[in-house]
Amino acid sequence: MSAHVRLAAGLLLSMITTATAGSLTEGKWTPTACGVEPPAVTLDLSSVGAYNRSIAAVQTWQKQTNAYSACLIGEANADNGAIVAAVNAAQQRAKAGFERIKADADSAPEKLGLGAGMAPEDGQAGQALMASHGG
Repeated sequence: MSAHVRLAAGLLLSMITTATAGSLTEGKWTPTACGVEPPAVTLDLSSVGAYNRSIAAVQTWQKQTNAYSACLIGEANADNGAIVAAVNAAQQRAKAGFERIKADADSAPEKLGLGAGMAPEDGQAGQALMASHGG
């Protein structure tokens, strides 16, 4: 298996496994596998015993919040990676298209039997195309 095929397969698998990491609806991103964000707790200051019991609730909340935050960051990173991979792939497809069109435009005079001196733009159509698209 060539390196290109392995890379493409890896990227595809990565995109498939991370495509459902989060959900973006009407400009609001939410994680999909992290559960509900733990609601903050408060300290009960009504007595020493109540205060001590509420400390245990705070410690539980801290653990839950840390786990939720780690999940949130993981999903956000996965989504960012999937977005970057999709954008890079689209840019590579566009670049390949521009390069193919440039090559066709540059070879048109010869393939059409016009000769270099007879081409209206003398092969510059492809160069102009590539220059206008960062090539």
